[in-house]
Amino acid sequence: MALRFDLIRPIQAAALLVALAANLPAQLPGGLGGIGGQEPAAVAPPRSPAEKLEDLKREIERLKGEIEFVKQRAALGAGPIKDRLQNRVFSPRSIDAGQSTAPMPAPAVPVTPQPARRMTSDEQQKYQGDVMMVCQGRAIRTADFQALVDYLGTVKDAGDLTSREQRTALELIRLEAVLGSFEESSLEAKQQIDAAKKELDEGKAWTEVQNRYGRGPNMAQEGKIQIARYSPLGLEVEKAAFTTEKGKVVGPVRGATGYAILAIDGMTKTDTDAGDMIDARLIFIPYHGDPGDMDKVRAQAITGQVDLVVRDDAALMKLPPSLRPAMPQVPAVKRDVEMTTGGQDQPVKKEEAKK
Repeated sequence: MALRFDLIRPIQAAALLVALAANLPAQLPGGLGGIGGQEPAAVAPPRSPAEKLEDLKREIERLKGEIEFVKQRAALGAGPIKDRLQNRVFSPRSIDAGQSTAPMPAPAVPVTPQPARRMTSDEQQKYQGDVMMVCQGRAIRTADFQALVDYLGTVKDAGDLTSREQRTALELIRLEAVLGSFEESSLEAKQQIDAAKKELDEGKAWTEVQNRYGRGPNMAQEGKIQIARYSPLGLEVEKAAFTTEKGKVVGPVRGATGYAILAIDGMTKTDTDAGDMIDARLIFIPYHGDPGDMDKVRAQAITGQVDLVVRDDAALMKLPPSLRPAMPQVPAVKRDVEMTTGGQDQPVKKEEAKK
Protein backbone atom coordinates (compact mmCIF):
# COMPACT_ATOMS: atom_id res chain seq x y z
CA MET A 1 0.00 0.00 0.00
CA ALA A 2 1.70 3.21 -1.20
CA LEU A 3 1.01 6.40 0.79
CA ARG A 4 1.54 9.92 -0.59
CA PHE A 5 2.41 11.72 2.65
CA ASP A 6 3.22 14.86 0.71
CA LEU A 7 -0.48 15.13 -0.07
CA ILE A 8 -1.67 14.68 3.55
CA ARG A 9 -1.55 17.32 6.22
CA PRO A 10 0.89 16.52 9.06
CA ILE A 11 -1.84 15.98 11.67
CA GLN A 12 -3.78 13.68 9.37
CA ALA A 13 -0.61 11.75 8.63
CA ALA A 14 0.11 11.28 12.31
CA ALA A 15 -3.42 10.07 12.95
CA LEU A 16 -3.15 7.63 10.07
CA LEU A 17 0.14 6.24 11.42
CA VAL A 18 -1.41 5.75 14.87
CA ALA A 19 -4.36 3.92 13.30
CA LEU A 20 -2.05 1.70 11.26
CA ALA A 21 0.07 0.95 14.32
CA ALA A 22 -2.97 -0.07 16.31
CA ASN A 23 -4.71 -2.15 13.67
CA LEU A 24 -2.00 -3.45 11.31
CA PRO A 25 1.15 -4.05 13.40
CA ALA A 26 2.46 -6.79 11.12
CA GLN A 27 2.50 -4.52 8.06
CA LEU A 28 4.66 -1.76 9.56
CA PRO A 29 8.32 -1.65 8.52
CA GLY A 30 10.65 -3.78 10.62
CA GLY A 31 7.76 -5.71 12.15
CA LEU A 32 7.29 -3.04 14.85
CA GLY A 33 3.78 -2.87 16.19
CA GLY A 34 4.11 0.46 18.00
CA ILE A 35 5.60 3.87 17.44
CA GLY A 36 9.25 4.56 17.90
CA GLY A 37 10.18 0.89 17.98
CA GLN A 38 8.09 0.08 21.07
CA GLU A 39 5.91 -2.98 21.30
CA PRO A 40 2.19 -2.33 21.74
CA ALA A 41 0.75 -2.53 25.25
CA ALA A 42 -0.67 -5.88 26.20
CA VAL A 43 -4.42 -6.16 25.92
CA ALA A 44 -6.17 -7.00 29.20
CA PRO A 45 -7.93 -10.35 29.16
CA PRO A 46 -11.70 -10.16 28.92
CA ARG A 47 -13.53 -10.06 32.27
CA SER A 48 -15.77 -12.92 33.23
CA PRO A 49 -19.54 -12.38 33.67
CA ALA A 50 -19.14 -12.78 37.44
CA GLU A 51 -16.51 -10.04 37.55
CA LYS A 52 -18.68 -7.75 35.44
CA LEU A 53 -21.62 -8.37 37.78
CA GLU A 54 -19.51 -7.43 40.79
CA ASP A 55 -18.45 -4.24 39.03
CA LEU A 56 -22.10 -3.35 38.40
CA LYS A 57 -23.00 -4.02 42.04
CA ARG A 58 -20.24 -1.73 43.25
CA GLU A 59 -21.39 0.98 40.83
CA ILE A 60 -24.99 0.65 42.02
CA GLU A 61 -23.91 1.08 45.64
CA ARG A 62 -21.86 4.12 44.72
CA LEU A 63 -24.80 5.70 42.89
CA LYS A 64 -27.11 4.97 45.83
CA GLY A 65 -24.73 6.83 48.11
CA GLU A 66 -24.62 9.81 45.77
CA ILE A 67 -28.42 9.87 45.46
CA GLU A 68 -28.83 9.80 49.24
CA PHE A 69 -26.30 12.60 49.61
CA VAL A 70 -28.15 14.76 47.07
CA LYS A 71 -31.50 14.09 48.79
CA GLN A 72 -30.09 15.14 52.13
CA ARG A 73 -28.59 18.29 50.69
CA ALA A 74 -31.88 19.14 48.98
CA ALA A 75 -33.79 18.63 52.21
CA LEU A 76 -31.38 20.81 54.16
CA GLY A 77 -31.53 23.58 51.58
CA ALA A 78 -35.29 23.55 51.14
CA GLY A 79 -36.00 25.46 54.33
CA PRO A 80 -33.99 28.63 53.65
CA ILE A 81 -35.12 28.69 50.01
CA LYS A 82 -38.75 28.38 51.07
CA ASP A 83 -38.38 31.25 53.52
CA ARG A 84 -36.92 33.48 50.82
CA LEU A 85 -39.62 32.67 48.32
CA GLN A 86 -42.58 33.09 50.65
CA ASN A 87 -42.64 36.87 50.45
CA ARG A 88 -41.16 37.22 47.01
CA VAL A 89 -43.15 38.91 44.27
CA PHE A 90 -42.69 36.71 41.24
CA SER A 91 -42.31 38.25 37.81
CA PRO A 92 -42.09 35.41 35.28
CA ARG A 93 -39.83 35.97 32.32
CA SER A 94 -38.91 33.96 29.28
CA ILE A 95 -35.25 32.95 29.28
CA ASP A 96 -33.22 32.83 26.09
CA ALA A 97 -30.15 30.64 26.57
CA GLY A 98 -28.59 31.85 23.34
CA GLN A 99 -29.91 28.96 21.26
CA SER A 100 -31.95 31.22 19.02
CA THR A 101 -31.72 34.69 17.59
CA ALA A 102 -35.29 35.58 18.49
CA PRO A 103 -35.52 38.81 20.54
CA MET A 104 -36.20 38.58 24.25
CA PRO A 105 -39.83 39.26 25.19
CA ALA A 106 -40.61 42.38 27.17
CA PRO A 107 -40.47 41.94 30.96
CA ALA A 108 -43.75 41.26 32.69
CA VAL A 109 -45.52 44.28 34.10
CA PRO A 110 -44.94 44.38 37.88
CA VAL A 111 -48.00 43.52 39.92
CA THR A 112 -49.10 45.90 42.66
CA PRO A 113 -50.18 43.80 45.63
CA GLN A 114 -53.71 44.29 46.92
CA PRO A 115 -53.29 44.51 50.69
CA ALA A 116 -55.65 42.89 53.13
CA ARG A 117 -58.42 44.99 54.64
CA ARG A 118 -60.16 44.87 57.98
CA MET A 119 -63.66 43.44 58.30
CA THR A 120 -66.62 45.75 58.29
CA SER A 121 -69.15 45.49 61.10
CA ASP A 122 -71.47 43.50 58.85
CA GLU A 123 -68.66 41.06 57.99
CA GLN A 124 -67.83 40.64 61.66
CA GLN A 125 -71.44 39.68 62.29
CA LYS A 126 -71.40 37.27 59.33
CA TYR A 127 -68.14 35.56 60.27
CA GLN A 128 -68.64 35.00 63.97
CA GLY A 129 -66.74 32.58 66.14
CA ASP A 130 -63.03 32.00 65.63
CA VAL A 131 -62.79 33.20 62.00
CA MET A 132 -59.63 35.30 61.85
CA MET A 133 -59.37 35.80 58.07
CA VAL A 134 -61.47 35.36 54.95
CA CYS A 135 -59.85 34.65 51.58
CA GLN A 136 -61.97 34.62 48.44
CA GLY A 137 -65.04 34.28 50.66
CA ARG A 138 -63.66 31.25 52.51
CA ALA A 139 -63.06 31.37 56.26
CA ILE A 140 -59.69 30.73 57.88
CA ARG A 141 -60.26 29.73 61.50
CA THR A 142 -58.00 30.51 64.42
CA ALA A 143 -57.99 26.87 65.59
CA ASP A 144 -56.73 25.59 62.21
CA PHE A 145 -54.16 28.37 62.04
CA GLN A 146 -52.87 27.77 65.55
CA ALA A 147 -52.60 23.99 65.05
CA LEU A 148 -50.16 24.50 62.18
CA VAL A 149 -48.19 27.16 64.06
CA ASP A 150 -47.88 24.79 67.04
CA TYR A 151 -46.64 22.00 64.74
CA LEU A 152 -43.96 24.26 63.29
CA GLY A 153 -42.95 25.06 66.87
CA THR A 154 -41.81 21.44 67.21
CA VAL A 155 -39.44 21.80 64.24
CA LYS A 156 -36.07 23.15 65.36
CA ASP A 157 -35.24 25.17 62.26
CA ALA A 158 -38.75 26.55 61.55
CA GLY A 159 -37.80 30.05 62.72
CA ASP A 160 -39.22 32.30 65.41
CA LEU A 161 -42.92 32.75 66.17
CA THR A 162 -43.33 35.56 63.67
CA SER A 163 -41.82 33.47 60.86
CA ARG A 164 -44.01 30.49 61.74
CA GLU A 165 -47.16 32.60 61.83
CA GLN A 166 -46.41 34.26 58.50
CA ARG A 167 -45.62 30.95 56.83
CA THR A 168 -48.85 29.44 58.16
CA ALA A 169 -50.93 32.43 57.09
CA LEU A 170 -49.54 32.35 53.57
CA GLU A 171 -50.07 28.59 53.33
CA LEU A 172 -53.74 28.86 54.32
CA ILE A 173 -54.34 31.89 52.09
CA ARG A 174 -53.03 30.01 49.05
CA LEU A 175 -55.05 26.93 49.96
CA GLU A 176 -58.33 28.82 50.37
CA ALA A 177 -57.66 30.80 47.20
CA VAL A 178 -57.42 27.55 45.22
CA LEU A 179 -60.51 26.03 46.84
CA GLY A 180 -62.45 29.25 46.29
CA SER A 181 -61.43 29.42 42.64
CA PHE A 182 -62.40 25.82 41.82
CA GLU A 183 -65.40 25.25 44.04
CA GLU A 184 -67.20 22.72 41.83
CA SER A 185 -64.26 20.46 41.08
CA SER A 186 -62.88 20.69 44.63
CA LEU A 187 -66.28 19.66 46.01
CA GLU A 188 -66.24 16.64 43.71
CA ALA A 189 -62.71 15.81 44.88
CA LYS A 190 -63.88 16.00 48.52
CA GLN A 191 -66.70 13.56 47.83
CA GLN A 192 -64.29 11.12 46.17
CA ILE A 193 -61.70 11.27 48.96
CA ASP A 194 -64.43 10.75 51.57
CA ALA A 195 -65.65 7.69 49.65
CA ALA A 196 -62.08 6.34 49.53
CA LYS A 197 -61.63 6.79 53.27
CA LYS A 198 -64.96 5.05 53.93
CA GLU A 199 -63.89 2.01 51.92
CA LEU A 200 -60.58 1.87 53.78
CA ASP A 201 -62.43 2.03 57.10
CA GLU A 202 -64.61 -0.85 55.91
CA GLY A 203 -61.51 -2.99 55.47
CA LYS A 204 -60.97 -2.88 51.73
CA ALA A 205 -57.39 -3.30 50.51
CA TRP A 206 -55.28 -0.18 50.08
CA THR A 207 -54.28 -1.07 46.52
CA GLU A 208 -57.89 -1.63 45.49
CA VAL A 209 -59.03 1.73 46.90
CA GLN A 210 -56.03 3.58 45.53
CA ASN A 211 -56.54 2.20 42.03
CA ARG A 212 -60.20 3.19 42.13
CA TYR A 213 -59.79 6.77 43.40
CA GLY A 214 -56.15 7.86 43.42
CA ARG A 215 -54.59 10.19 40.88
CA GLY A 216 -51.32 10.83 42.61
CA PRO A 217 -47.66 9.85 42.04
CA ASN A 218 -46.25 6.30 41.99
CA MET A 219 -49.57 4.60 41.40
CA ALA A 220 -47.84 1.40 40.30
CA GLN A 221 -45.98 1.25 43.66
CA GLU A 222 -49.09 1.71 45.83
CA GLY A 223 -48.45 5.45 45.95
CA LYS A 224 -45.22 5.10 47.93
CA ILE A 225 -43.61 8.47 48.61
CA GLN A 226 -41.24 10.17 51.04
CA ILE A 227 -42.44 13.34 52.72
CA ALA A 228 -39.90 15.87 53.94
CA ARG A 229 -40.20 19.18 55.73
CA TYR A 230 -41.42 21.96 53.42
CA SER A 231 -43.21 19.30 51.41
CA PRO A 232 -44.72 20.43 48.09
CA LEU A 233 -47.83 18.54 49.20
CA GLY A 234 -48.47 21.35 51.68
CA LEU A 235 -48.09 22.15 55.35
CA GLU A 236 -51.23 20.28 56.47
CA VAL A 237 -50.03 17.09 54.77
CA GLU A 238 -46.57 17.55 56.28
CA LYS A 239 -48.07 17.97 59.76
CA ALA A 240 -50.25 14.87 59.33
CA ALA A 241 -47.26 12.81 58.15
CA PHE A 242 -44.90 13.80 60.97
CA THR A 243 -47.48 13.57 63.77
CA THR A 244 -49.09 10.21 62.89
CA GLU A 245 -47.78 6.95 64.30
CA LYS A 246 -46.27 4.25 62.13
CA GLY A 247 -48.90 1.83 60.85
CA LYS A 248 -51.74 4.35 61.06
CA VAL A 249 -53.83 5.85 58.25
CA VAL A 250 -54.58 9.59 58.44
CA GLY A 251 -56.87 11.72 56.34
CA PRO A 252 -58.50 13.10 54.41
CA VAL A 253 -56.06 16.02 54.68
CA ARG A 254 -56.12 19.21 52.65
CA GLY A 255 -52.95 19.38 50.60
CA ALA A 256 -51.64 22.32 48.62
CA THR A 257 -53.33 21.16 45.41
CA GLY A 258 -55.54 18.24 46.44
CA TYR A 259 -56.95 16.02 49.14
CA ALA A 260 -54.72 13.29 50.58
CA ILE A 261 -54.96 10.10 52.62
CA LEU A 262 -51.68 8.80 54.06
CA ALA A 263 -50.67 5.38 55.34
CA ILE A 264 -47.56 5.91 57.49
CA ASP A 265 -44.93 3.17 57.01
CA GLY A 266 -42.02 4.66 58.97
CA MET A 267 -39.50 7.47 59.34
CA THR A 268 -35.96 7.96 58.07
CA LYS A 269 -34.30 9.96 60.86
CA THR A 270 -31.27 12.20 60.27
CA ASP A 271 -29.14 14.54 62.37
CA THR A 272 -31.42 17.49 61.64
CA ASP A 273 -35.19 17.94 61.52
CA ALA A 274 -34.89 19.31 58.00
CA GLY A 275 -33.42 16.03 56.79
CA ASP A 276 -36.05 13.72 58.30
CA MET A 277 -38.22 11.76 55.87
CA ILE A 278 -41.56 10.04 56.36
CA ASP A 279 -42.10 6.85 54.36
CA ALA A 280 -45.76 6.68 53.41
CA ARG A 281 -48.32 5.61 50.85
CA LEU A 282 -50.56 8.24 49.32
CA ILE A 283 -54.04 8.41 47.86
CA PHE A 284 -54.29 11.81 46.23
CA ILE A 285 -57.17 13.54 44.43
CA PRO A 286 -56.47 17.03 42.99
CA TYR A 287 -58.85 19.92 43.50
CA HIS A 288 -58.80 20.70 39.79
CA GLY A 289 -57.82 18.86 36.63
CA ASP A 290 -55.22 21.36 35.40
CA PRO A 291 -52.24 21.86 37.75
CA GLY A 292 -51.23 24.94 35.77
CA ASP A 293 -54.48 26.66 36.61
CA MET A 294 -53.94 25.98 40.31
CA ASP A 295 -50.37 27.27 40.12
CA LYS A 296 -51.67 30.54 38.67
CA VAL A 297 -54.10 30.99 41.55
CA ARG A 298 -51.39 30.19 44.10
CA ALA A 299 -49.14 32.79 42.47
CA GLN A 300 -51.94 35.33 42.63
CA ALA A 301 -52.30 34.68 46.34
CA ILE A 302 -48.55 35.23 46.86
CA THR A 303 -48.65 38.53 44.98
CA GLY A 304 -51.72 39.88 46.75
CA GLN A 305 -54.21 39.47 43.90
CA VAL A 306 -56.95 37.88 45.99
CA ASP A 307 -59.68 39.31 48.21
CA LEU A 308 -58.31 39.01 51.74
CA VAL A 309 -60.10 40.27 54.85
CA VAL A 310 -58.84 40.10 58.46
CA ARG A 311 -60.82 40.45 61.66
CA ASP A 312 -58.53 42.82 63.56
CA ASP A 313 -55.02 44.23 63.88
CA ALA A 314 -53.81 41.10 65.69
CA ALA A 315 -54.71 38.96 62.66
CA LEU A 316 -53.25 41.59 60.33
CA MET A 317 -49.84 41.36 61.99
CA LYS A 318 -49.69 37.62 61.29
CA LEU A 319 -49.62 38.26 57.53
CA PRO A 320 -46.43 38.56 55.48
CA PRO A 321 -45.49 42.26 55.14
CA SER A 322 -46.28 42.23 51.42
CA LEU A 323 -49.97 41.55 52.16
CA ARG A 324 -50.40 44.22 54.82
CA PRO A 325 -51.64 47.77 54.12
CA ALA A 326 -48.94 50.40 53.96
CA MET A 327 -48.37 52.25 57.21
CA PRO A 328 -49.53 55.89 57.11
CA GLN A 329 -46.66 58.31 56.63
CA VAL A 330 -45.98 60.81 59.38
CA PRO A 331 -45.96 64.35 57.95
CA ALA A 332 -42.61 66.11 58.11
CA VAL A 333 -42.21 68.70 60.88
CA LYS A 334 -41.84 72.24 59.51
CA ARG A 335 -38.78 74.02 60.75
CA ASP A 336 -39.25 77.39 62.47
CA VAL A 337 -36.05 78.91 61.09
CA GLU A 338 -35.81 79.31 57.32
CA MET A 339 -32.38 79.11 55.77
CA THR A 340 -30.93 81.05 52.85
CA THR A 341 -27.52 81.25 51.23
CA GLY A 342 -25.01 83.74 52.59
CA GLY A 343 -21.66 84.79 51.36
CA GLN A 344 -19.40 82.11 50.00
CA ASP A 345 -22.40 79.79 49.83
CA GLN A 346 -22.67 79.54 53.62
CA PRO A 347 -26.22 79.03 55.04
CA VAL A 348 -27.32 81.71 57.50
CA LYS A 349 -30.58 82.60 59.20
CA LYS A 350 -32.97 84.55 57.00
CA GLU A 351 -33.18 87.31 59.66
CA GLU A 352 -29.39 87.75 59.57
CA ALA A 353 -29.40 88.00 55.79
CA LYS A 354 -31.65 91.07 55.97
CA LYS A 355 -29.22 92.98 58.22
